Amino acid sequence: MKENLSFYFESPEFKETLEKYMAMEENDSQVYFDADQLTDIAEYFAKRVNLKKSYQAINYGLKIHPGNINLMLHKARYTLLAGNCKKAWKILDSIEDQNDREVKFLKAELYFEENNIEAAKKILNELYEEENDTECILDIFNIYLDNCQEREALKWIKSAHKNNPEDVEIAKALAEFYYSNDKSKQAIEYFNKVLDKEPYNADSWYKLGQCYIATDNIEEALNAFDYCLAIEQDNVLALTTKGECLIELNNYEEGCKLLSKAEGLIEDGSQIRLLLIDCYMRMKKYPEAIAMCRKHRLAKDTDDFDKAQVASFEALAYAYLGRFDEALEVIEYGIEADAHFSNLYIAKGEVYLLQNMIIEAQKEFSYAEHMAFDKEDVLLTLVLACIRCGFDSMALKYFVRLEEEYPDACADIYYLIAHCHYKEGNKEEMIKCIRKGYEESEFTLDVIKAMPKFSGDEQFIMLLEEIIKNLESNPSL
Repeated sequence: MKENLSFYFESPEFKETLEKYMAMEENDSQVYFDADQLTDIAEYFAKRVNLKKSYQAINYGLKIHPGNINLMLHKARYTLLAGNCKKAWKILDSIEDQNDREVKFLKAELYFEENNIEAAKKILNELYEEENDTECILDIFNIYLDNCQEREALKWIKSAHKNNPEDVEIAKALAEFYYSNDKSKQAIEYFNKVLDKEPYNADSWYKLGQCYIATDNIEEALNAFDYCLAIEQDNVLALTTKGECLIELNNYEEGCKLLSKAEGLIEDGSQIRLLLIDCYMRMKKYPEAIAMCRKHRLAKDTDDFDKAQVASFEALAYAYLGRFDEALEVIEYGIEADAHFSNLYIAKGEVYLLQNMIIEAQKEFSYAEHMAFDKEDVLLTLVLACIRCGFDSMALKYFVRLEEEYPDACADIYYLIAHCHYKEGNKEEMIKCIRKGYEESEFTLDVIKAMPKFSGDEQFIMLLEEIIKNLESNPSL
């Protein structure tokens, strides 16, 4: 069998074989194929969830190559997949060489299917005693995983690593296991072991970076993505994820550069386009945001929900350029695509706020709440919309409701709310919010100071620095 069938199925060699086989079927004739060719054809149909055609290819192969172990194994496996365990056993027992490793592995699978765990373990232990090599260890590990025996799989691979600490493939299996099970700290340990042996493994660098993000170590994550990109400069995942990290650190220019490069490298760039639109909006690059919104709306991979989502951004970009009629036209386009998307009505309200049409804005905000599937998200969005428009007292009213109903949603906006209180002259409330931000937010002072909302307000920044330094030196204040 080929190591990567997906690539092999696109090769001229396989396409020629498949065409020859299909022509044989169409003409109801008989043509000679070797056993491997028919096994590949069967795998091709199986990957397209056509077990009937897979079975037909195997049966034809067994007419030409009676008793071929590979074909018999595939027939037994497809029979098992079709739910006929008894027949699969019959086919497996008819194979002449019962000591073949693949025969034993399939027997273990059948025992697992019958929930005869001890019989399956016995066979796998025998296989390990007979072969005791990395390939066998990994095959046993994977068969445990495939049969929902994660605890046994982990026990097995950890024991194997203890006995073979220098084996990079075993370390890689452990790293991937922890990574896929969201155990980031453990995954970091084993990805580092892998990279000690394979420093040019771009995939491991990328996944290591993801693990560092999950453990809130952005600096190490960025280092890992840099190594990945040094090896594969066009790695779309690394470009995108590093770009997102930089944007969250308020490094919008560099983040946008990376996202733009990533978007140009793939055919379906819908998610990257959305990130770029958000980035341009944060940077107040409204013409660029409008251009990207249009590109996204016209893309063939954009569904109705995405069109509505993008319309809300595009409308705000027009509004902040003072082009209010165009903003409202775009919102109507979004409503045609998805009338239930509540952020469209928030955007419409924000367009009205920018024109000081408070009553009209509040009507749209109320309608957005009425339409909302996620009230927490709507309240948070309303707070931010009011802050953007400079309606601080209105933002504070929505924030009171948000904090009462969804306190966990407030951590990252306490500093913004502190700024609202500062502008409203509520120094006591401002200090309370800064304290809460200091206790609950993960933002550093440098990140806070770089927030666009605070740019130019040097007096507030000075107060913020002073209060945070006091809290750092005396947290009980």
